[in-house]
Amino acid sequence: MHHCLQDARDQVVGFALDADELGHEIYRILDWADAHFASYSVDQTDGRVYVRSDAIEDESALHTEPLSLDGREPASDRRGGRGGEGGEAEPVGP
Repeated sequence: MHHCLQDARDQVVGFALDADELGHEIYRILDWADAHFASYSVDQTDGRVYVRSDAIEDESALHTEPLSLDGREPASDRRGGRGGEGGEAEPVGP
């Protein structure tokens, strides 16, 4: 299962994606990250692909929410524009 990483203000600051279930959706995630993060990193560890904003200050303060990529954007940014280091989460899924 895929998850979005959220900070204490519930802004999306990254994604933890199941590598076994990940296909072309990675391109949608990377496009979203390009639009919402000033800079970010992509790493693969223990069967997970992590896309994380470089603005994350305290990884221990992050929490996760389930993420569905079935024909939807990974999350929306209600603040509008590219002025932030994350988007506001709207996770969906079972």
